[in-house]
Amino acid sequence: MGHRASTTASRFVKAGRWLAGILLLLLLLSGLLGYFWLPGFAKLRLETLLSETLHRPVSIERVTVSPYALSVAIEGFKAGDVLSVARLYLDVSAASLLRGMPVVSELRVEQPRLHLVRDSAGRLNIADLLTAGRPDQPDGPPPAFAVSNILLQGGQVELEDRGVGRTQRLSEISLAVPFITTADSRQDLFVEPRFSARLNGAALSLSGRLRPFAAERDGTLELILNDLELLNPMAYARVPLALHGARLETRLKIGFSAPRGKTPVLTVTGDAALQGVKAELLDGRLQLRAGRVVADGIAVDLARQRIGLKSLALVADKAPGLALRRRGASGDFLRLGRLGLRDLVVDMKQRRISVAEARLDGPYLSVRRTRAGGLDLTELTAADPGAKPSAAAGDATTSAAPWSWSLAHFILGEGRLAYADDTLPEVKPLILTGLSVDTGRLANDGAGPAPVKAGASVNGRGRLDLKGKLSLQGEGELLVEARQVDLVALQGWVVDRFNALLTRGELGFKGRASFQAGRAAVTGDLTLGNVNVLDRGNAEDLLRWKRLRLARLSLSTAPLSVQVGEVALNDFFAEVLINEQGQLNLRNMVKAEPAPVGPAPVDPVVEPTAKSSPADIRIGRVRLSGGEVNFTDRFIRPNYSARLTNLEGRVDALVAGTLSSVELQGNVDGSAPLKIQGRIDPLSSPPGLDIQASARGIDMPGFSAYSGRYVGYAIEKGKLSLEVKYKVEQGQLTAENKLFLDQLTFGEKVESPDALSVPVNLAVALLKNSRGEIDIHLPISGSLDDPQFSVGGIVVKMLVNLVVKAVTSPFALLGSLFGGGEDLSHVIFTPGQESLTPETEARLQALAKAMADRPALTLEVSGRADPEQDKAGIKRATLDRKIRARKLEDQARRAEASASLDEVAISAAEYPVYLEKVYQGEKIPDKPRNLIGLAKSLPSAEMEARLLAAFPAGETELHALAEQRGRRIQSWLLEMGKVPAQRVFLLAPRVEAGADKSPGNRVDFSLR
Repeated sequence: MGHRASTTASRFVKAGRWLAGILLLLLLLSGLLGYFWLPGFAKLRLETLLSETLHRPVSIERVTVSPYALSVAIEGFKAGDVLSVARLYLDVSAASLLRGMPVVSELRVEQPRLHLVRDSAGRLNIADLLTAGRPDQPDGPPPAFAVSNILLQGGQVELEDRGVGRTQRLSEISLAVPFITTADSRQDLFVEPRFSARLNGAALSLSGRLRPFAAERDGTLELILNDLELLNPMAYARVPLALHGARLETRLKIGFSAPRGKTPVLTVTGDAALQGVKAELLDGRLQLRAGRVVADGIAVDLARQRIGLKSLALVADKAPGLALRRRGASGDFLRLGRLGLRDLVVDMKQRRISVAEARLDGPYLSVRRTRAGGLDLTELTAADPGAKPSAAAGDATTSAAPWSWSLAHFILGEGRLAYADDTLPEVKPLILTGLSVDTGRLANDGAGPAPVKAGASVNGRGRLDLKGKLSLQGEGELLVEARQVDLVALQGWVVDRFNALLTRGELGFKGRASFQAGRAAVTGDLTLGNVNVLDRGNAEDLLRWKRLRLARLSLSTAPLSVQVGEVALNDFFAEVLINEQGQLNLRNMVKAEPAPVGPAPVDPVVEPTAKSSPADIRIGRVRLSGGEVNFTDRFIRPNYSARLTNLEGRVDALVAGTLSSVELQGNVDGSAPLKIQGRIDPLSSPPGLDIQASARGIDMPGFSAYSGRYVGYAIEKGKLSLEVKYKVEQGQLTAENKLFLDQLTFGEKVESPDALSVPVNLAVALLKNSRGEIDIHLPISGSLDDPQFSVGGIVVKMLVNLVVKAVTSPFALLGSLFGGGEDLSHVIFTPGQESLTPETEARLQALAKAMADRPALTLEVSGRADPEQDKAGIKRATLDRKIRARKLEDQARRAEASASLDEVAISAAEYPVYLEKVYQGEKIPDKPRNLIGLAKSLPSAEMEARLLAAFPAGETELHALAEQRGRRIQSWLLEMGKVPAQRVFLLAPRVEAGADKSPGNRVDFSLR
């Protein structure tokens, strides 16, 4: 038994030796294969398989296998021009056999290079690999493995984008992972990777702790990026921004958690900063520069779709915090020294943005009104007419809820605002300095008015302050105080409608403004001071005043209402000018609308609407002091000018429908007192008026320009006084103009085509009384609604008509002044007679009175006889004279005293007696006789007829009658009328019938 056991043991020993030998031989053979045959085989096989898989030629310089160390090294790997690796080293642990899963002791990749190319069509050179189908993998846990000491060194990824002409490069890539495994027993261990690289030259590092295969699958990473130039990366951002420069610094912590079966959570916290930002917005219309933008306390929660910032600050570095410039402009229109936002939260789920506080320090804004009439800021945001709408805009839906925002507190300090108007290049800009704004909560959620406080200095002198409450919807109430606010730069909005330019003007206001439900109301005291308005067309000052104050002003809209407690205008000046074309400057202040080109548009049929109620306008007492008005007429050569000075007065409270008392006074040309008083109602339509005005002792030589042009003579001496009364009632004007000219004396004759072709000196002599005075009364009337109605035009026309009438109908004028309206141009005689009737003497008395009151007149007397009417009259007068002579002879024979022949009276009983005596004594041919040859006694009528037929009445008698009439009138004027002989001239008599049915038996008068 013992021997048998010994034999069996020796057999086992011998078999073990053989087995060990065989294993040793196999190990030796495998080592020989691994060192000498396997590298070549693996290199060839890998190149073949990878070339087929990658569709690119794959080459490997060397494969080294260490069978006993269980390590493999691949050197000089290259897959086309896409990927290359200098060396790949893999060390497999022998523990893989014991643990039943791959266990890698070390994985090292040296100098990997990935080269990507993106063509102009946007296709990558590895697009075929990315789109290749992948084999389906069953769901479940990942295969078990364990890898230690993962190291990637000197890596580089390069993206050559030919579409945008840029290259992105991630270089100096270094990745170190101490350990990673999917083994169940060690899945809860944290993986602590460390990554560093340079992104386009900027240092990038990433480190943290991860549990990618644990049930929680969570971890944290820290990302640090220094001085990254964003010019290249931003080429791929779909934002309306053309970036020309910006550098990014960031330190972020990224936390994530993705438990199986639950919603993943990703959070980002940390800080970030941008500096040296240069960009273009709005298709290059706007250039942007920023110094440094710092975001602190970044908090991004993707699960809640929420972004928060503890603070966001835009601060100045070497450049302004923020600067914006228009394309082609030489200066910035917007600059910010510092912009700070505190506690910014963007909730994308709720579509809400909230900011606890926003602060602007040292902002500057330049606003210009362009020649087109709009603000340059609106032109920046206007759509490009050639731009096409984007697809995103076309696909947008309106179902999403609108965004809401709120700002709890807004502060602006030390701001500066400049406003200039390109339509008025000669006007200096309006500049606000020291601008400050402080508001309470602002939001677009319909919140009520927020407290507001603002203030600024205006052009270095003025001041504007606001305080109150105001909402974004324009409702609220403000206390407003403005002092010496320059208005010149703000007139561009209205100056294009006027031919006037405000060259100086300051606004002062203290009061309250409220806005609610589309209605605005302003109350307070308003002052316009140091105002000067230029007449641009005539290059003359138009209006000027030192101070215009509207006290207790109350203005409201919807409906319009204006109430002023008191108006005071001090030290004012107005220039009334008629230019070389005869146009009045005041009437041309508003520019005329250009006439439409083309056919006149057809007015659409509009349904009648209810007439809008008139504005409620009430003005308290108006006070004027220190006024001056200059009137200049350049249409006249030489020019005429006059001045109204020391104008002052008052107007009582003005209310539509009520006539208010007015009283004004001043001086004309510094010496002639002017006074206006009465009642006015300028607020009614039509206006009401009942005033009287007077001026005394205006020197008339200043009117020589007018008299020379329209009369033909310069004025050498004279004074003018006038009294006018104007009354307007229901649109009807009734006026009386009384002009009083004292010692009017014409001088040299002036050649003028517009002068009256009448003897002006005669007209003056007719109008001027014995004291050298001319007193004229010109009543006028008319309707103000008549477009041809003009008070001044009517007065001038009536004056011209008066002069013409004085020359053409001087005796009608004298008759209206001295004869009760009768025409004194002639006196009528009884046919055939030269005796004066009481009526004739009355007319002569009026004429003598007119001659006495008009000492410059010379009267010419011309006796006339009518061949028809006076011929029978002469015969009758001869018969009457002879009858009176017979009676006078009988009285003399009886020794009775008798009067002159003209005083002899013949009674009816005496007439036949003396008629027969005359008949018997006259030698009449064919006189009937009796048988003894004596003249028969005939009836009175037959005797009268025979006598009248026998008396002569020819040219000689008519001429003598005309001369006797003229002499009779001349004698009466000299003796009875007391007219000096040198002023009465007797002209040669005339025998002719009267014209136009007027009698020829008269004496005519003419004036010289």
